[in-house]
Amino acid sequence: DIDACASRSELAAIHNDGDGALTLALFPIENYESNDPSLVKLGEPRFPLDERPLDEVRHPRYSPDCKRLYFSRQTGNDHDLMALNLQTMAVEPIAQESAFELYPAPTNDGVYFVSARDGSMSVYFQDLNPTTDPVRVTHALTGHHYPVALPDGVMVGRLYSTGLHMHHQPFSAAPATEPTPLATPVALPASAATVTKVTEVAEVTSITKITEVTNATKV
Repeated sequence: DIDACASRSELAAIHNDGDGALTLALFPIENYESNDPSLVKLGEPRFPLDERPLDEVRHPRYSPDCKRLYFSRQTGNDHDLMALNLQTMAVEPIAQESAFELYPAPTNDGVYFVSARDGSMSVYFQDLNPTTDPVRVTHALTGHHYPVALPDGVMVGRLYSTGLHMHHQPFSAAPATEPTPLATPVALPASAATVTKVTEVAEVTSITKITEVTNATKV
């Protein structure tokens, strides 16, 4: 699980040190802007987090301005959402309920993430004000995964027997329960920024299905 920041010429990745621990590693990228892949190389990693036995860090994601690096980390029997301030290298708590908080998807205004705090894996949004509470975006009966921020809403994945299906929750919609699939799925575009609403509705109560990924590919 990796992410990259162009302005820092840096790669964030999960490192397995061989003793069962998964920790955060930051790799400098040499010749990041090169068009020749053979010239792009990773430097020696650094490990910005405190060491913990049997650590488990997941889903590193840079904020759009690359000032924070969001990730989830096991704390006790669940995972909490945290952010590494890349200017001070201090770790900031984002969501620390006694439930799983996973899959950060940062935006300019905050971060989407998935939490089981209300009984099911639903999508929430936390703005940049640490004194405000997260807003619940979807109401999953089973579980929503891998949120992706879009200009007009958020895309989420839901696992079915045939794989991971992607669904779109527009900003104008009420909090969604279970998705309403389309009769014919459409292809996922190469750039998430080009996704458009599948249907124009004044008011909806369910997510609109965009596509299905039969191999359960992460988005």
